[in-house]
Formats: sequence, C-alpha cells, structure tokens
Amino acid sequence: MSELLFELLYYMKNNKQDIFKDSHNEKEKFEELYNTCYSVIEVMIKDNYMFKVHVSKWIDFVIQDVIENDAPARLAALK
Repeated sequence: MSELLFELLYYMKNNKQDIFKDSHNEKEKFEELYNTCYSVIEVMIKDNYMFKVHVSKWIDFVIQDVIENDAPARLAALK
C-alpha cells in the first residue's frame, strides 16, 4: 500500500498540469487528495519501523515536495 501511495503522489506531482488542462476548477480537490495521501502516510509511519525504512527510499521526493509547498500535512509526514 505504501508503494502505491508514493507512486500516486509522484504521478500527481509530476502531472499536475496535465490533470488540470480540462478542468481548472478541480485544483482544490486535487490538493485535498494530495494532502490526504500524506496524512495516510503519517498514520502508517507512526510506530512502524519497517514503514519508516521504506519511506527513507522516497525521502528525496518528500523533502523536495516539502520545500516547494510547506503544507501542514506534508511537513507532518516528514517529521
């Protein structure tokens, strides 16, 4: 499940422009879904050493995402 969440975040981030080319008014829903993915990751990380090891494989992506948009959900997942 964690792999799917990270793949989803990666795809969404890299294809944001393509996702909105037809419906620009969906941006808020996109941001909500994106932050929800981070919230789920945060819950999965708590007290789960194996998941923390997996997250470390994606840490460059997460750090870059936090630097670009310091949204609370993304910062919480990074911490």
